[in-house]
Amino acid sequence: MDQLIKFPLDYIHISLSYLWRKSMRNKENPTPTITSILQRYQGKIPLIGVGGVCTPEDALKGLESGLSLVAIGRQLIIEPQWLTKVATSAEQTINTVLDLASIKKLTIPQPLIGLFVEDGQNWKINMINIPK
Repeated sequence: MDQLIKFPLDYIHISLSYLWRKSMRNKENPTPTITSILQRYQGKIPLIGVGGVCTPEDALKGLESGLSLVAIGRQLIIEPQWLTKVATSAEQTINTVLDLASIKKLTIPQPLIGLFVEDGQNWKINMINIPK
Protein backbone atom coordinates (compact mmCIF):
# COMPACT_ATOMS: atom_id res chain seq x y z
CA MET A 1 0.00 0.00 0.00
CA ASP A 2 2.94 2.31 0.51
CA GLN A 3 3.46 2.27 -3.26
CA LEU A 4 -0.25 2.57 -4.08
CA ILE A 5 -0.79 5.76 -2.11
CA LYS A 6 1.86 7.48 -4.23
CA PHE A 7 -0.60 7.37 -7.15
CA PRO A 8 -3.52 9.79 -7.56
CA LEU A 9 -6.09 7.26 -6.34
CA ASP A 10 -9.54 8.21 -5.07
CA TYR A 11 -9.54 5.44 -2.46
CA ILE A 12 -8.29 1.96 -1.59
CA HIS A 13 -10.84 -0.83 -1.20
CA ILE A 14 -9.84 -3.39 1.42
CA SER A 15 -11.69 -6.66 0.91
CA LEU A 16 -11.45 -9.18 3.74
CA SER A 17 -13.49 -12.33 4.33
CA TYR A 18 -14.32 -10.80 7.71
CA LEU A 19 -13.62 -7.11 8.36
CA TRP A 20 -12.18 -7.79 11.84
CA ARG A 21 -10.12 -10.82 10.81
CA LYS A 22 -6.72 -11.13 12.41
CA SER A 23 -3.52 -11.53 10.43
CA MET A 24 -3.28 -14.66 8.29
CA ARG A 25 0.51 -14.40 8.21
CA ASN A 26 1.22 -13.73 11.85
CA LYS A 27 -1.10 -15.90 13.96
CA GLU A 28 0.45 -14.45 17.12
CA ASN A 29 -0.71 -10.91 16.29
CA PRO A 30 -4.05 -10.22 18.04
CA THR A 31 -4.67 -6.98 16.10
CA PRO A 32 -7.25 -7.14 13.31
CA THR A 33 -5.70 -6.49 9.90
CA ILE A 34 -8.05 -3.58 9.24
CA THR A 35 -6.94 -1.91 12.47
CA SER A 36 -3.29 -2.13 11.42
CA ILE A 37 -4.14 -0.68 7.99
CA LEU A 38 -6.11 2.17 9.56
CA GLN A 39 -3.31 2.97 12.00
CA ARG A 40 -0.88 3.31 9.11
CA TYR A 41 -2.97 4.86 6.31
CA GLN A 42 -5.96 6.65 7.83
CA GLY A 43 -5.92 10.27 6.73
CA LYS A 44 -3.54 9.57 3.84
CA ILE A 45 -6.16 8.12 1.48
CA PRO A 46 -9.83 7.20 1.86
CA LEU A 47 -10.22 3.57 2.89
CA ILE A 48 -13.23 1.38 2.10
CA GLY A 49 -13.62 -1.87 4.01
CA VAL A 50 -15.74 -4.92 3.25
CA GLY A 51 -16.08 -8.36 4.77
CA GLY A 52 -18.80 -9.99 6.80
CA VAL A 53 -20.79 -6.80 7.27
CA CYS A 54 -24.31 -8.12 7.93
CA THR A 55 -26.04 -5.61 10.17
CA PRO A 56 -26.20 -1.83 10.49
CA GLU A 57 -24.21 -2.24 13.71
CA ASP A 58 -21.43 -3.98 11.75
CA ALA A 59 -21.36 -1.09 9.28
CA LEU A 60 -21.32 1.52 12.05
CA LYS A 61 -18.47 -0.28 13.82
CA GLY A 62 -16.43 -0.03 10.61
CA LEU A 63 -17.19 3.65 10.18
CA GLU A 64 -16.50 4.41 13.83
CA SER A 65 -13.14 2.64 13.51
CA GLY A 66 -12.09 5.21 10.92
CA LEU A 67 -13.03 3.69 7.57
CA SER A 68 -14.23 6.25 5.06
CA LEU A 69 -16.87 3.87 3.76
CA VAL A 70 -18.06 0.35 4.52
CA ALA A 71 -19.17 -1.82 1.61
CA ILE A 72 -21.73 -4.58 1.84
CA GLY A 73 -21.35 -7.53 -0.51
CA ARG A 74 -22.53 -11.06 0.30
CA GLN A 75 -25.12 -9.72 2.71
CA LEU A 76 -26.96 -8.00 -0.15
CA ILE A 77 -27.20 -11.34 -1.94
CA ILE A 78 -28.74 -12.93 1.15
CA GLU A 79 -30.95 -9.92 1.93
CA PRO A 80 -31.71 -7.85 -1.18
CA GLN A 81 -33.98 -5.57 0.89
CA TRP A 82 -31.21 -4.72 3.38
CA LEU A 83 -31.11 -1.00 2.65
CA THR A 84 -34.90 -0.66 2.59
CA LYS A 85 -35.16 -2.44 5.92
CA VAL A 86 -32.54 -0.16 7.46
CA ALA A 87 -34.19 2.96 6.02
CA THR A 88 -37.59 1.93 7.38
CA SER A 89 -36.30 0.95 10.84
CA ALA A 90 -36.98 -2.74 10.20
CA GLU A 91 -33.43 -3.89 10.99
CA GLN A 92 -34.71 -6.72 13.20
CA THR A 93 -36.16 -8.41 10.08
CA ILE A 94 -32.86 -8.49 8.18
CA ASN A 95 -31.98 -12.06 7.22
CA THR A 96 -28.29 -12.63 7.95
CA VAL A 97 -27.98 -16.28 6.93
CA LEU A 98 -28.45 -17.92 3.58
CA ASP A 99 -31.25 -20.44 3.89
CA LEU A 100 -30.67 -23.05 1.20
CA ALA A 101 -34.43 -23.27 0.73
CA SER A 102 -34.49 -19.61 -0.39
CA ILE A 103 -31.80 -19.92 -3.08
CA LYS A 104 -34.35 -20.37 -5.85
CA LYS A 105 -36.44 -17.41 -4.67
CA LEU A 106 -33.33 -15.23 -4.49
CA THR A 107 -32.29 -16.42 -7.98
CA ILE A 108 -28.72 -17.01 -6.91
CA PRO A 109 -26.83 -18.66 -9.78
CA GLN A 110 -25.02 -21.93 -9.11
CA PRO A 111 -21.45 -20.55 -9.40
CA LEU A 112 -22.25 -17.95 -6.74
CA ILE A 113 -23.81 -20.54 -4.44
CA GLY A 114 -20.42 -22.26 -4.46
CA LEU A 115 -18.89 -19.19 -2.83
CA PHE A 116 -21.18 -19.71 0.13
CA VAL A 117 -20.98 -23.46 0.55
CA GLU A 118 -17.93 -24.98 -1.12
CA ASP A 119 -15.33 -25.19 1.65
CA GLY A 120 -17.19 -25.09 4.97
CA GLN A 121 -14.67 -22.69 6.48
CA ASN A 122 -14.71 -19.18 7.86
CA TRP A 123 -17.77 -17.10 6.96
CA LYS A 124 -19.17 -19.59 4.49
CA ILE A 125 -20.52 -22.08 6.99
CA ASN A 126 -21.66 -19.31 9.35
CA MET A 127 -23.85 -17.67 6.72
CA ILE A 128 -25.78 -20.80 5.77
CA ASN A 129 -28.89 -22.13 7.44
CA ILE A 130 -29.22 -25.68 6.16
CA PRO A 131 -32.81 -26.93 6.53
CA LYS A 132 -33.19 -30.13 8.55
